[in-house]
Amino acid sequence: MADRSNRVAIIALALSGAAFFGGVPAVAATADAGVQAEPEGADIIVTARRREETLQSVPIAVSAISAATLERRQIDSVAQVGEAIPNMTYQTGAPTGTGASTPSVFIRGIGSAETSLGTEPGVGLYVDDVYIARSVGSVLDLVSVDSVQVLRGPQGTLFGRNSLGGAILIRSRRPADRLSGSVELKTGRYDRADIRASLDVPLSDTLRTSLSGMRERRDGYVRNLDGDKANGNIHREAARFVAEWQASDMLKIDVNADMTRIRESAPPSVLLGLVPTIPGTPVPSSIQEISNLQAGCFGGSVLADSGNPRCIDQGAILGPFRTLGGYSTDNAIFDSQGSRPFGNASRIDIRGVSGRLEWTLSPELSFKSITAYRTLDAFWTSNSDHTPNPGIETKNDQDQKQFTQEFQLLGKTGSLDWVLGAFYMHETGDALNVVAFPQVIFRSGGGFKTDAIAGFAQGTYRITPALNLTLGLRYTDERKKYDTLANQQIIGVIADPVSRTFVDLRATPIPFVTGSTPNLAFTEFTPHANLSYDWSSDLMTYVSYSRGYKSGGYEQRLAPGTPTIPSFRPEYVDSYEAGLKATAFDRSLTISAAAFHAKYKDLQISVVDGPAPTLTNGGDATLNGAELELGWRPVRGVTLTGFASYLDAGYDRLTPRAIVSGIRLGSRLPSTSRWQFGGSAGFDVPLTGSLSLRPNVDWSYRSAQYLDSANERVLRQKGYTLVNGALTLASTAGWSVSLSGRNLLDRTYLVSGLAQYNIGEIEGQYARPREWALGFKYQF
Repeated sequence: MADRSNRVAIIALALSGAAFFGGVPAVAATADAGVQAEPEGADIIVTARRREETLQSVPIAVSAISAATLERRQIDSVAQVGEAIPNMTYQTGAPTGTGASTPSVFIRGIGSAETSLGTEPGVGLYVDDVYIARSVGSVLDLVSVDSVQVLRGPQGTLFGRNSLGGAILIRSRRPADRLSGSVELKTGRYDRADIRASLDVPLSDTLRTSLSGMRERRDGYVRNLDGDKANGNIHREAARFVAEWQASDMLKIDVNADMTRIRESAPPSVLLGLVPTIPGTPVPSSIQEISNLQAGCFGGSVLADSGNPRCIDQGAILGPFRTLGGYSTDNAIFDSQGSRPFGNASRIDIRGVSGRLEWTLSPELSFKSITAYRTLDAFWTSNSDHTPNPGIETKNDQDQKQFTQEFQLLGKTGSLDWVLGAFYMHETGDALNVVAFPQVIFRSGGGFKTDAIAGFAQGTYRITPALNLTLGLRYTDERKKYDTLANQQIIGVIADPVSRTFVDLRATPIPFVTGSTPNLAFTEFTPHANLSYDWSSDLMTYVSYSRGYKSGGYEQRLAPGTPTIPSFRPEYVDSYEAGLKATAFDRSLTISAAAFHAKYKDLQISVVDGPAPTLTNGGDATLNGAELELGWRPVRGVTLTGFASYLDAGYDRLTPRAIVSGIRLGSRLPSTSRWQFGGSAGFDVPLTGSLSLRPNVDWSYRSAQYLDSANERVLRQKGYTLVNGALTLASTAGWSVSLSGRNLLDRTYLVSGLAQYNIGEIEGQYARPREWALGFKYQF
């Protein structure tokens, strides 16, 4: 413990002197947005503490990226933002998710890659102040976005449930006060064909509207040798409507509506390795080997390469961009379960509407109400054996609805700035998971319901003009219920292994979980304390303590022999942080640095001790780290940025179940790199009175990481560097032409993986290879 603390102190001092690294810039958009547009060199405004503050004066670790920066870097998805944030991992392709539309998000080593309705994310996602409860489909395309803020560390007081790793705040662009719009077309590798458009229409002096939409098409990059459709394609549409009514000088009402439609192929997973029979075991020990026996494949062995494409063997391991996974069955029992037959598909529909009322009661007092309703309908399939031979195939259906209501009262009393608030969420959902093994078909799922209510208060008191004390507290009460699907069922059993005919048990399904499912209830207080000191107008330092909390839940993925539906307890983090914010050279240079120590308790760890990964409270961990961000504008038209971060994340205590699943005290937490570096250089070069050239290049480095809790060797991703670039020719007449590229070094690296030893295979998803894009945009 002492060694870890000493290392953090040394690293923090080293990072503070590393002047050649820089921070993520936040040059932004409109006065009402999360990050405001200001003249060059002016302060940057953020809303990380529910009120407007300058980025360099807010005493927490926050990074902010504006619409201008997103466009300059040609960033069109929130997933790409993760490359520019210290101690953040944002990868598409959660191991049990829908592919590119479902993320694994970790901040400072805390997060989640789970997709079940019985679990919760570890990093909170908020769009226009509305909490997004589910990770499926949350790799949001940045349609008409004004800003993205990333808050690092527990946000348990102001943002509440499931934000113990941090929070991501996305703010839509507000409607303009004049008739205006834009159209953007983009083509590129993998037959890319994108279109984005927006139209702002002011209906009166007080009522403004904005409508925006996008359509993306891109072919898959993992070739399926058993079918005609490549996996990993992008095929989605999204639209957003915003209406803003300034009813009076004191009252403003906003209405937002959005929809997303995704029709893509199955996740681009490939086979990474096979687990052979345990030496000395008289019978095959994995489902893969049993499947081989039934298919007549050389006694079930997975070690040799038979040359038979229907066999599960070493010949099925084809590298990062090819698979033999078939997506057609002749099993009517399996195909009839769920919203559609088994096939190469990932289908998601998301809809949402929200309203925000802001009422200025006096110069020192304001009231805010945020009301929202959202729905999610998702279906996706997976062929986990990655051969045409039916080894293990899954279908997943999710139907989720959420209603949220939040009230905030913000005020100023003398030297005290304060906020009081209340939050309520009602969430319901139905999940169906159907798994076909060579011998049997399982069906599990059921209905989930969550009711959460919270109250919070936070105040900042100016003890002296330079010394500020912030104290906050949140109380959360959650109730959860799970109505199982007939306590999980076996709905088909193989009758003839040669013809692969099944006995249909749907009329009399066999339950394999017989116990009842108790309701769950959790209550928790999450405090926050912060002491900051302004040494001058250019230097501020702070120390803080925050407690984060993620609620417990139910495990849906079960196997026969489970006596009751397992549940897991909440997890907690107590974080201690010290940091500084500084400016220099006439405010052209900004510096942000932080060092933290966190105790992570009752971790909800994904373990594989059966045929499917399940969550359990696996132990405790200690997290130590440091971060540095710098941004520099040495001359007009030049912006240099970057970051550096360090994270030491290791287990202190493990439960027996975690140890049995292969996790050791020396194991690293999943998806956590010890080192991350990055930077960017952007230029605005005038060519003529009406034309300018805007080149930009950004890079990032991430050291080695494991993609699972047990640190499986095959799922270790070594360190890699990414380089992206963009070149834009812009005219004052409103048009621009851009040429951009991502992953220019064409690095091949894993973004997710899953080791299922009882099934007998290890699978993973690789990132997209090098891509280029040519775009044209016109604004009026």
